[in-house]
Formats: sequence, structure tokens, C-alpha cells
Amino acid sequence: FSVFKQGNLQISKVTQFSDTGNRATDDLFFTTSVTMKNTGTNTMTNIYYMRTVDPDQEQPWTNNYNTRNWVDSQRFVDGETPADRADDTTANKCFVAAHGVTNAELYCGLGTINSHCRVNHWGFNNNDASVSWSNTAWQTYNSGNKRNADEAIQLMYKYDTIEPGATVQFNYAYVLDAADLDNAMANLEYVTILSP
Repeated sequence: FSVFKQGNLQISKVTQFSDTGNRATDDLFFTTSVTMKNTGTNTMTNIYYMRTVDPDQEQPWTNNYNTRNWVDSQRFVDGETPADRADDTTANKCFVAAHGVTNAELYCGLGTINSHCRVNHWGFNNNDASVSWSNTAWQTYNSGNKRNADEAIQLMYKYDTIEPGATVQFNYAYVLDAADLDNAMANLEYVTILSP
């Protein structure tokens, strides 16, 4: 459990590694719950939260920092068409993945089911969530046409407003085995912060 504060925005985070609910002991994923609270007296606008990771799974064995990256699922935003959407069929599911160039079993994915989320893959020094949010380079790649590059995968949340005293909460999962994707997405609700 961790808490930090930036101005009037207090962010609490807890990561769940232990088995919970229906999870089998050999599942290779973990979930994180984040709560953001406006502790100020004014409405906050355009609040972003981002997780980014440059996986480099094969580097210790091949000295290759590249991964094969793609957006598996992406939710619609205003102005997009079905052609812009990735391979998903679950509403608000956002999932980005990367696996080794030589060893596809060296897998890392990041995802959620949330109406405020987007995912992406590009660069590896991404520290501006609003830029990652609007970057459309991911649309060129999919599970049948993965990008081969040394780059990060990102998961971003955007809240247009957070009222004074209000909180928003969201959960996401890191998935380390493609076979555990559905189970990870189904278990997002098992980790919750009771009080920010």
C-alpha cells in the first residue's frame, strides 16, 4: 500500500500478489487498485494517470531489447470508427501486450476494463500521459501484425473532472502469461482500497 500527494490530488495504490477469490496458485498476473481523491476546494480538470513499462523480456538471454508489441483491445473514444478499434469484443476492455522477438512465451501485458482507459505502445521514456492518450501509432499494429521495437507499453486513465472531496477508483492487471488474460480481467474487482 502506498500513498502520495501532488498538490490537492492524493493517490493511494495497493497491489495484490496473493491468491484471492477464484484465482489458481499458478496464475501469472497481479492486480493493482488506485484511488485518486481531490482534497482541495476546487474541481480538478483533465486528470491523467499512467502506468508504463519497457518489458525487455529477452534481453538477459539474447542481448536484444526489442519486443513484439500490439494493442489487443482498445475502447472507443469520440470520433473513432470500428476500423480504429483493436480485436476486442468486451466493452471498455483495454489491453496492450509485448512478448519476446525470439521467445513468444516471454510475455507481458497491461490491461483493464474501464470506461476511462486507453492503452498504447511507443517509445520508452514516456512521462506525459496526455501524449500517450492521444497517440494513434498503435492503430497500425494488431495481434497479426505486431510491432518489433524497443518500446514501452502504456495504460492511461483520464478523468475530465474530480469534484472537491470526491474520489475515483480503478483497477488494472499486469499479465505475465497470455493464457491468464481472461482470468486477470475477470479478477480485477478483488482488490479494493477501502479509504484513500
